[in-house]
Parts: sequence; structure tokens; C-alpha cells
Amino acid sequence: MAERSSRGYPAVAVTPGRAPILRNATFAWLVFGIAPAAAFPLFDPAGDTAVPKGTELAGPDARDLRQQLQLANGLAGTGGPGWTILPRLELQQMFTDNVLQVNRPRRWDLITYVSPGLSISGETQRVTMRFDYSPTIAMYARTSSQNALSHQLNGTGLITVIPNLAFVDVRAIAGVQNRNGLAGGAGGGLGGTTGALNAGTFNGTAGAAAGQTRNSLTQTSSFGVSPYLMNKFGDYGTGKIGYSVNYARSANASGFTSLPFPSGGTNGQTMVTTEQIANFVTGDIFGAIQNTTDVQMTQSNGSSDGTNALGLTTAIANRTFTSSRQTVTNKTSYAIDRTFTVFGTIGQQNINYSGGQGQNVNGLTWDIGATVTPNAESKITLSYGKKEGALSLSADAFYTLTPRTTTTLNYSETLGTQLENVRRQLDTAKVSGTGALVDTQNNATLFANNSAGFVQPGVFRFKTLNMNLATTLDRDLISATVVLSSQTATGGSAATSTSSDTRTLSLQWTHQLEPTLTWSTSASHSQIVSNGGALAGTTTTTIASTGLQQSFSDTLSGSLRYSFIKRSGANQLLNLTQNMIILGISKQF
Repeated sequence: MAERSSRGYPAVAVTPGRAPILRNATFAWLVFGIAPAAAFPLFDPAGDTAVPKGTELAGPDARDLRQQLQLANGLAGTGGPGWTILPRLELQQMFTDNVLQVNRPRRWDLITYVSPGLSISGETQRVTMRFDYSPTIAMYARTSSQNALSHQLNGTGLITVIPNLAFVDVRAIAGVQNRNGLAGGAGGGLGGTTGALNAGTFNGTAGAAAGQTRNSLTQTSSFGVSPYLMNKFGDYGTGKIGYSVNYARSANASGFTSLPFPSGGTNGQTMVTTEQIANFVTGDIFGAIQNTTDVQMTQSNGSSDGTNALGLTTAIANRTFTSSRQTVTNKTSYAIDRTFTVFGTIGQQNINYSGGQGQNVNGLTWDIGATVTPNAESKITLSYGKKEGALSLSADAFYTLTPRTTTTLNYSETLGTQLENVRRQLDTAKVSGTGALVDTQNNATLFANNSAGFVQPGVFRFKTLNMNLATTLDRDLISATVVLSSQTATGGSAATSTSSDTRTLSLQWTHQLEPTLTWSTSASHSQIVSNGGALAGTTTTTIASTGLQQSFSDTLSGSLRYSFIKRSGANQLLNLTQNMIILGISKQF
């Protein structure tokens, strides 16, 4: 089977005997380029140059600790050669003192969550896959109008059609988030950890945001398939051509069920995107110098249902629009030594939205940057230039502070719709050991900013800074995450869509009390500053959670958790305080 690259695609083997300096040049040049994320990478770096995954302890010790803390996707297996299929059933009973999540009148209720789940992992000569799906039925004892079926799904897969030549990549995500915004990474299931007993923050059930009323939920889905051809022409270089299609939808929950596929719901957005790419990167023949030529063409057809959503400045009618992107770039890098690589890119980019729905871009693109490899477990890339119509900075870093402590940082500026933003993050995702989707390059959290802001149509310029610090002690896992994001409406969208800035701080601590008993606590604080609509002004959300998880056997676990949420802002109708006590049990079959 072809070796997989760090993004889940077959790697092109590095010729034995070449100097390590060439490997570093190849990696810095290809992996940390600033080109917009494609549905498939424009080049697949060699596996031996991939970003380290950052074992904070020695490999076996870290794995043992994480297994003891049951952080490897709840009770699911970790995969390996062959196929592993693990069905499970999770039951939770929750008491809440504010079932409708309103300022007043507050109403208590008992809610039963039933969540069957299925985890599939496969590793064969032809297929590599990670997949997890868990629909959740929520049944209310006193407020039956809120009974709902929601879904959480994520997965990535690679099919080798012809070894070393033809491949098909597939990706999928489905989850729920609060349409009015909550603390990023804590208030919704989009991209979050599957498995009810493994959730560390407010998202306390698999596939549904615990305690959130159906009236506030939005179901978001994105599904993509990407067939492509790739061939290595000796030391001269590697060529690649490919095609992809992605179908995505985001819509408010309506009725009992929210389909996991991109359809249904109200006040929705739909987008179908096709993409074609061609790429050639030179090989070892030029030594420390490497050149890459990329051609990328994208076409999207989008639509927005008529809506008067709270997040909008004014109500809008049903509308459809199209967009297209054509990008041609040429990039040259030079590996000064094993530590430093410098690079520069020049190209042409055309971005057009029909009907003036967004900012159109036509012109020259360029950037300059450098990659620093301070040690074998760290890489830092910075670049500055003009892309997508604006001068911007890009940063991507994975740094091992100590054998037990790592930090990641990512900063990006992009132009597009909220659904395009979801698709871009999915394109860079892999499934982590906890079952969540994380950035392939540095293990950074994905979709955290999606849960923080409110859901709305329109074309925006996004700026996102994501920082994480994590350490593994003998019996503890501790992490802190900061997400700063802004979305500014552009073009015709500026008249109907609301721009906003979001700041989120999340902390999490998991401690092993006994070999089969763990305690975890977490807290998130988010601030949304909006310039219009019913959410105009500043809204703050604080979420805290603490609980115990007991493993009764290899396949049976139980948990008890308390969660608290408080939201306050200029709109008194959206202010709320809520307490929740959640008792759960999970059985793997």
C-alpha cells in the first residue's frame, strides 16, 4: 500500500540517499504554502517529512496514559491493519432548570438522550478510513415540542484505485451548532468529539448540544469526494491532476428530525462546489532549490432561503448566486540549511461573485516567507503577501516546548461564505485519536470559530487566529485554547449580513484519580461583538463543566457531569442562565 502523507493522501517516496536538507526544503515549500486550501492538497509531501504529531511523552507512555484516561474516541478502538467496526449505545438523563434557554420564564425538565453510534476504522492495501456516526434522539418529559433527532458525523477516507497513480479521497462532517452563537468549541457539535461520555465541555451528548433547545439549533453538513491522479517522474518531479465535488448545507432545525445530509430545515444555505487542479513540483534534481506550479479552478452554486434570522441586519428574500475562482501560482523555495528555508510566490487570481454578492478580486498575487525547523519535533512558517484581494499575514506553527508540552498556532485570512469556510477546514482535516477533526498539519482545533458566531448567509472576509497549549503529566492532560476571529461582510452582502468579532478562551483539565476513574473540568468564555441586527452590541457567554467518568469494564462506562451556561448582552431576550446535571452510561458491543 502506498504510504500516506500527513494529509491522508499517498505520499511520493523520497529517493534514498538524498540529503536531509532536501527533505526540509520539500516540506517547508509544499506543506506550509499559503495557497488557499483545496479539496485535495496541491502536492502530497513525503511521509518522512510530515509535521510531527507531538507526543508530549515518549510514544508508549503517552499512548498508555491517553488510553487510561479514555480519550481515544470514548470506548472505540484505535484502528490498525484490517477493519475495526465498533457499534455502541449511549444513554443520558439530564435535568435542566431552563429547558427553553430563555431569559424568563425559566422552566425545568428532564431530558432523555438515546444515541446509538458506529465507529469504523480500516487500514488495508486499498482503503484507509476513519468514520464515526451517532444520531441522537432527545425526548423531553415536560416539553415534548422540543423532541428532536439530530446527527453528528465525521470521517475521512482514501481509496487506492491504482497503486502509485489513481486515488479517491472522501471527507464528511455533520454536526449541530447554536444559531445565535455560544462559546467556540463548546457550544456545538460541529467537528467536535463524538461519544457522549468523552465530551469535555458543554457539548455533553453525541450528536446534539446538551441542554440546547431545538429552536436554537442549526444542523450543518459537508460531504466531498476527490478523485485524482499523481505520478512521480524520477528525480525530475511529481505531477498531479484532480477533480473534486462538495455538497454542503446549513439550516435551522425544524420538526422532529434534522437530516445528516445537506437538505431540509429552514433559513438554510446550500452550496455545491466543483474544483479542478493541476500541479507540478520539481524533484531532487535541482538540489536545495524547488519550484512548484499550481493551477486551481473552483466553481460554486449557492442559495439562501428567505430569512429574518436574528443575526441579520435586515431580512432577505430567497436568492441564488454563483461564484468562481481561478488561481495560477508559481512558487520557488531555497533551503539555506537544515533549519531555515525561504520561499516566494507569484501568480494571478480571479474571484467573482454573481450579482455583487461578494467582493470580486482580479489581480496579481504574491507572498514571501520562511520556514524554521528548530528541532525534529517543531516547525514554524510565516509569510506575508497579497492574496484573495488583500495584504495579509499567514502563520502555521507546531512547537515542542518540552517532551511533555506542545503548542500550536495558526493564523489565516480568507474570503468566502460560512459554508465555504466549513469546507476549507474540512479539506485540511484528519480524524484525531479522540474522534474529532483536527488540522492535519499541526493538530490544531478546527471549527472552534463556527460554534462561537451566529449562523447567517453572505460573503465575508474571515480572519482567524487559533492558539493551543497542551501538556501531559503523569496523571493529567491540561490544555488551553484561544480563538480570535472576525468576519466582515463584503460586496452586496454588506447590506444584509452582519459583521462580527469573536474572542474565545477555553481551558480543560483531565485527571486520572484511579486506573478506571477520571475527573475532568473545563471552562470557556466567549465574547461576540456585532455591528447590526438583533444581536448588535456585545454578547458574552461563559460555560463551565465538571464531571467523573468510571470505566466498569473494557466495554462499559458511566459518567456524571454538571454544566453551567450564562449568556448576557444587549438583547435581553437572548440572555440566559442554565444549570444541567447529566448522568450517562455507554456500552460498546
